[in-house]
Amino acid sequence: MPAELPDDSQRAILERDDYRCRECGAAVATVATVTLCFPCHATKGLRRHAGLLRTAAPDRLAEFVKQMTWDFGLNLLAYSEWIDPQRFNPAQAVEEFDLWRRYLDTIAELARDAQAGAQ
Repeated sequence: MPAELPDDSQRAILERDDYRCRECGAAVATVATVTLCFPCHATKGLRRHAGLLRTAAPDRLAEFVKQMTWDFGLNLLAYSEWIDPQRFNPAQAVEEFDLWRRYLDTIAELARDAQAGAQ
């Protein structure tokens, strides 16, 4: 929990979110006023969060790879269902795919880190 939030506020946020990540439903950590698990927190848009996964315990990397791959697959499937061929916006699709490429690169990097730690 962020240190700047009073204990009763932290508790209220966790209770509101049922002690679950608002993104994926996994174990919790928080950012601002939303409950997020560690991988979801680390992969949000803020650059300072990008280093969080690098500081994760090596034995948790496989768990993060699995969770993030599952999240990636579901989001890709949902996007494919959302596309309307009659109103297809190529620029928007390119933007979405660029974001997903970066996310997939993060997953691949974590897998490489896990592989290096296993050797």
